[in-house]
Amino acid sequence: GGSFVPHPLRKPRSPVDGPSIFLYDVEVKFRGEHQGSLIVQALAKSAHGKLCLLSLAALLLASPALAQSDSAFVYPFEAEELSILSKAEELLRNNKATEAADLIFPLSLGGHHGPDILQVRTWALYHSEAYLELTLILEELPHLSGELRYLRGAARLRTGDWTGGLSDLQSLWWEESDNLWGLSALRELADSNLPGTYSPYERTVIQKYIPQVTYNTRRLSRSNNPRRIFPKLKRRAPTKGTLAIELLFAEGLRFLHQENFRAASRTLSRALQSKPHSNLQRAIELNLAEALRFRGAYQKALQHFDHVANTGDDELRYRALSQAGRMAIHYRRYEEARVRYQALLLTNPLGPAREKALWGLGWVAYRNDEFNNARQFFKTLFQENPFGPHAPQACYWGARSAQRMDLDSKAYGEYVALIERFPVDYYAHRANQMISRLKRAGIEKIPAVLPDKPTDPRVSHIEGLAQSGLTKKTEKALREILPYASQYLSPLELDTLYLTARDAGLNRLGGKVRGMRQRRFPNRDRSSVRTLAANFPHTYVELIRKEARRYRVEEALVVALARQESAFNPRAVSPVGALGLLQLMPLTAQSMMSKKDQSQPVDREQILNPALNAKLGSRYLSKMLKAFGGKVEYALAAYNAGPGAVGRWRRQYGNLPPEIFVEEIPYKETRQYVRKVLAWKRKFSFMRKHRNLLWSPKKSKRLQKSKKKKSPG
Repeated sequence: GGSFVPHPLRKPRSPVDGPSIFLYDVEVKFRGEHQGSLIVQALAKSAHGKLCLLSLAALLLASPALAQSDSAFVYPFEAEELSILSKAEELLRNNKATEAADLIFPLSLGGHHGPDILQVRTWALYHSEAYLELTLILEELPHLSGELRYLRGAARLRTGDWTGGLSDLQSLWWEESDNLWGLSALRELADSNLPGTYSPYERTVIQKYIPQVTYNTRRLSRSNNPRRIFPKLKRRAPTKGTLAIELLFAEGLRFLHQENFRAASRTLSRALQSKPHSNLQRAIELNLAEALRFRGAYQKALQHFDHVANTGDDELRYRALSQAGRMAIHYRRYEEARVRYQALLLTNPLGPAREKALWGLGWVAYRNDEFNNARQFFKTLFQENPFGPHAPQACYWGARSAQRMDLDSKAYGEYVALIERFPVDYYAHRANQMISRLKRAGIEKIPAVLPDKPTDPRVSHIEGLAQSGLTKKTEKALREILPYASQYLSPLELDTLYLTARDAGLNRLGGKVRGMRQRRFPNRDRSSVRTLAANFPHTYVELIRKEARRYRVEEALVVALARQESAFNPRAVSPVGALGLLQLMPLTAQSMMSKKDQSQPVDREQILNPALNAKLGSRYLSKMLKAFGGKVEYALAAYNAGPGAVGRWRRQYGNLPPEIFVEEIPYKETRQYVRKVLAWKRKFSFMRKHRNLLWSPKKSKRLQKSKKKKSPG
């Protein structure tokens, strides 16, 4: 009668970090009472003697009582899927790519193991020379890692799509020249021998020092380490020519990523003066403008952005206009931002840049106190995609525009409707704060009806396939729509897909769709609460709540911070060296130790200790809150970008209201970070509020009786 709820302590590491290791914290509960915790390590040795991922099916087989229980709940993995994935990896390592591709084909790309499945499947297709199928799969995905961009570019070249392949590989090499995949793209370009790329001597140098990448050699090693390869390329490359300019460009980009903007602008200027070919010149100029922007050279940066935008009609033009508009907003040059966003909208009126343009124009109008115009832009953005990724943002700022027009009752209704549609979104958190103010002011609500959307044709198509008994085609169509479904489909459409999959016997795919629905649009039911609860392991949550109370920080805020920072992986280590549950840098952890302990250096294992990490992280967040006057948004931004950066923004832009500050944070990563933490806070609060749905009927009655006894009178 117990429940079996594994929680992933460790996410799969990136391909360059080495083999994947999964640890599971298995909480076994009997009749609602916590009996203990068991750490299970499921590890196996591959043919190379390295640790690799293995199915945990044996754990279920060893626990027949749990496996057969009606209430057993296995999350987040499925034993069969992991077993197939492990076998496919082994086949691929043994150069049996065609067999691996056939074996892994039925697995879905939209679940918890989707990234791992996609990686194995794409490499299997690449090595089996199924290049057309590989390009079709990757062209459907909106955001590709460097590894997948490399595979798509290489596959395009082999199918005769020279323009697409050249664009993929050149952009990857120029943008990620300091990592394995950027260098692999350079090697592929040299091997392609396309006219106008490299001289024979340049190709010889590239092929000598950059090894060709395969599935078995894709991990970072001594032979393919960019830190070892780059100096060799610089020494051996000709002093003039395309390769020399690209290496200078790569060095400038490395400075830019390190936020050394002075060195970046100096190096990129030298690369630009070397007179590269047109596409490379525009790519260099775009990044030079970004470096100048953060150095405060607004006019020079704007000139470079405009030159890139005016010398081509491609992705670089859209990026230049969008970045110029964002820069103008940060410098409070709203009219100049308006001009760039208008040009972006005219250039790409129906393309992917349309949403950025509508948002930018709405924001400029709002900040210029043109609230009626702002409301129209936000309304258009919301109506065109009322369940898309920008929908909550557009709905909230449309309501704020109404409020600034003294339409408080209408705004009140729109805030309520926003919370009902997107209950665990960051903008629901903002709307809830506004509702509290309006209630205190005695404002009455005018109910709002948010626009809906017609059923997506792809959803109707899948439903028709299932009704016709075409199960295999239904399964294929469901797999293809999953990446799109998680961001754009409505709750009703997701419910339709779930029921269609279930009726067609595709229970695994149906479960994935249902999980998407419950994470973004949770209902007040047991299943939704259980899905959200799986993100917050009880052991670590209670540890963090205890430390939050000690330092008088809101418990839900610190829990949400830990979820965003490490996903509750106590052994998490970031690329820059942040450690543990709350991702503390060693120097920060040392400074947060008590005065008597500061004389002793704190070592890595101490920081990784969950109890100490929760204590020091809570103390540091408390310090950030005090430093920024209790403003949560400023404190979270300081936790991510550093208190020095946030202090500099305040001196430059003034003490903005928190809601405005979040929208105008200069760093995109920090802007998204603050929103995500507050969204996790919302999800945790939703789960805690409705956690009684997880209790048995007997426990619910017992708690109700105890509450009645405690109540006065």
